[in-house]
Amino acid sequence: MQHRSPIVRRPCPVRGRSRSLRAAALLLGLWLVPHGAPASVVRALSLPELVGESAIVAVARVETAASAWVGGRIVTDAVLVVDEGLAGAAAGERVTVRTLGGEVDGIGQRVSGEPWFRAGERYLVFLERLPPPADEGAALFRPVGMAQGALPVAEAVDGLQIAPNPELPALAAPGCAVSMAPWLDAPRPLADVLAEVRAAVQDAAP
Repeated sequence: MQHRSPIVRRPCPVRGRSRSLRAAALLLGLWLVPHGAPASVVRALSLPELVGESAIVAVARVETAASAWVGGRIVTDAVLVVDEGLAGAAAGERVTVRTLGGEVDGIGQRVSGEPWFRAGERYLVFLERLPPPADEGAALFRPVGMAQGALPVAEAVDGLQIAPNPELPALAAPGCAVSMAPWLDAPRPLADVLAEVRAAVQDAAP
């Protein structure tokens, strides 16, 4: 029997506004590190919503992560190697994931709520594709729902587990108090979480 996190009831309508809310959160959250980072507030996404907005769902390992200036802001491109593809990618494929923030030549920018991909670490990722920039042809992806879409995989005393991302932003439903719980609100065994994700992927299949 699968364990599921307690359902958080949403008293306000939430559909149809996630992308605009995420964009607003990114604009508000971008801040120079020396001045601190205000908290981003984004819409809490259920597992079916995460899967439904994702082009790729996978367990992947970070091969490299490098920051650069792009369009007047710092971004970090992480190359992830898929260990287990659950949707949209197969084992062994490489995926480039772009997040806002990073450090270049001693200058740092940070976006509250954005995940930080660290070389050598593994994550369960839910990724949406970004439109290709005018000067680049390679496919770029970003986590769905900011840090909601990048869940760390770590060793525990009783085996591998998946935990909420420590960079998780404050979560809310539009027009409601900031009190929403994430879909994954506590560390859980990797096998249990992947079984639940596979079921959600299957449910979302046409």
